[in-house]
Amino acid sequence: MKKHLLLAFSLFITFNGFAQLRLIAQGPVFPELEGGLGKVLLLKDGTTAYLAGVKDQYELRMYGKDHKETLVKTLQLDIPKKANLEILFENGGELVLMATAIQNKQSSLIRYRINPTTGAMIEQKVVMEMPKAHLGAAMAIGIGGLPTPDFTIRVDPETDHYAIAKFNTFESDRSKRLEIVHYNPGHKEIARAYYQSPQEKFKYLQFVDLVVVGREQVFTLVYAYNTKSSGGKEYELLLGSFSIDKKKIEMTKVGGGQELGLAGGILKFNPVTKKILLMANCMSEDGKGYIPLLKFFDAISGKVEQSGVAYPGNADEINKEVFGKKSSFRGLPQNVYINNDGSFSILFEEIMNYRSERAYYSILGDAAVVYFDLFGTAMGTYYIPKSHSHNASAMQVFYLANREREFTPFYQGNQFRTLAYLDGTTQSYLLINDVEENVESWKKGKLTTIRSVGGAKAYQFQLAAKQGVPDRSPLFSETGGKRFHQLAVMGVNDFDRKRNVFVTLKLEKEGRDSGVRLVWFQP
Repeated sequence: MKKHLLLAFSLFITFNGFAQLRLIAQGPVFPELEGGLGKVLLLKDGTTAYLAGVKDQYELRMYGKDHKETLVKTLQLDIPKKANLEILFENGGELVLMATAIQNKQSSLIRYRINPTTGAMIEQKVVMEMPKAHLGAAMAIGIGGLPTPDFTIRVDPETDHYAIAKFNTFESDRSKRLEIVHYNPGHKEIARAYYQSPQEKFKYLQFVDLVVVGREQVFTLVYAYNTKSSGGKEYELLLGSFSIDKKKIEMTKVGGGQELGLAGGILKFNPVTKKILLMANCMSEDGKGYIPLLKFFDAISGKVEQSGVAYPGNADEINKEVFGKKSSFRGLPQNVYINNDGSFSILFEEIMNYRSERAYYSILGDAAVVYFDLFGTAMGTYYIPKSHSHNASAMQVFYLANREREFTPFYQGNQFRTLAYLDGTTQSYLLINDVEENVESWKKGKLTTIRSVGGAKAYQFQLAAKQGVPDRSPLFSETGGKRFHQLAVMGVNDFDRKRNVFVTLKLEKEGRDSGVRLVWFQP
């Protein structure tokens, strides 16, 4: 007898009840930015930092362990006009901001060290530079499809060690196109290494990701290939590793032999199993879709211990039950979350990118969270029917993994039309802004796509059942009357698993008056 997945959640609710996120504090209201970007961080000492601004005007707000505001300061940052804020992280009790800037046709990576208590600048330093771009660089990128030279920063939050990858696609020496520098919590360089192309046979590289394992090792993921005109078509996905005592990155082949059609990948370190988890979306053999490749590596030897495909559990079966037999779930992994016992969960989401006559736009469709045991066996599936429109942007896969590090742009309301996921120690939650009619309409196989958030409000889904579509409840208490409107800025959030505290930015609007504030929750 076929199991009715849609009723699964309500059956478990009968026994387990619905545990909502509990609001524990709210900060004072401050003006909402029109444009610009923002980032919030929960620091190790229990305080909170929120950095936001437009162009070169950035304001730091600090909150104490009791969530009361302790500092509001406009930072004196000498940020060039053509600059992008890359990452904000904590290091040795300091706030560290990294920005890339282009000046005189030369790209550089600038590190800003900030005192979180006073907002004072401790140090501003250019830590890496690219050679000046030559005249044919833009053509090689725009027409030739060559990857753009770039810097990538990854941090080990447990130890405050971090690494920077310098990927220069215009470097003529194949053995120097990818350089990795490893830093300790005091920003001292402890290791530097270059990628060595196996037998010097690959002309082209696509840098994918890296992960830092404390002081001991740094792992990199690289897609190496040749075209027909550069030595014959050949493709390999390579995992690299190096440590303090090695001057070069040792590479291990993890996939290849055919054109992989790689659409992003991520690396994660599992501190319980001491294994590296690799996930990469590779083109299927028929060229009609992508297959999420999942591999586990021993962090010491770098050898592959397990390989397979990360299927989205029962998501397709649930999708057909909701929307009909002709429908299917086409979600790809957007992030991987390691649990305290070494098991992990993968958040899948449908992304459909379109191009109109004027601009790109994306539809962020249904989401599924699938729980896996230590060995990669799917144990349960949670399915969230939804539909959000993202304006003037083509969303990239693994955008949720990138958002853990990056600043969130405040652009055309996109920051409201996405999801947030809280991977708690005992309870997990998925949050969205949605219109009230979708609370019931999905049960009839219909959804209203959220293109503006005028009539929407924030909802939470507790992932407490074994599988199925979970129930939802409002994230914020409905007070203030009909004109009072509350939304969560889903792109701005952070979660401290050790303290079991979640923070996000909330928009409050009443008539023409509006403002934002930080709000803290506990599962």
